[in-house]
Amino acid sequence: MGVIAGLISMQQSKALNYAAYWLQQSDHDDKERYQRLLEQWTRYYKEAGMSYISCGAVVMRKRSSGPNWTRHDSVQDARHTGACGEHITRIFAGEDFVRSLAAEAALLDHVFSVHPDLMINQELSMRDSRWVLQGLTMQLSRGISFAGRIDGGVWDLFGEVRRSFNLASGH
Repeated sequence: MGVIAGLISMQQSKALNYAAYWLQQSDHDDKERYQRLLEQWTRYYKEAGMSYISCGAVVMRKRSSGPNWTRHDSVQDARHTGACGEHITRIFAGEDFVRSLAAEAALLDHVFSVHPDLMINQELSMRDSRWVLQGLTMQLSRGISFAGRIDGGVWDLFGEVRRSFNLASGH
């Protein structure tokens, strides 16, 4: 029996900003207390040699068979929308699937489906009295809001996809 682990780095802040954010959650009304605690926190961080603080999560799952693995995702400035458990379960299942393939080419034979939480956002601007596409972003509406810019080729692929598709055939 083994273990798989997912490490998710979600935010990195300067130590001062981190301390100020958390103190504002509870000590924002008493200015003197806030200032005193902020000085204590920043002094502690400086003495410990910490200039930045990262927030994130470590998710582990017991494994009944197969090799152990670790995955790290850095999603700076990501937000979570609602519960993330289902999304993390899908990430682990996807990683298990990819690692189970004998070769990368086997991906072409698999039929994929588009998850209903997937969104593609268009960024448009007005040029010469016409709307012009400036960029496309793909992200999830629930879970960890992984987001990334996509190009026209990916847009064309998803424009053809209705429910499921095969990379080899394009259908």
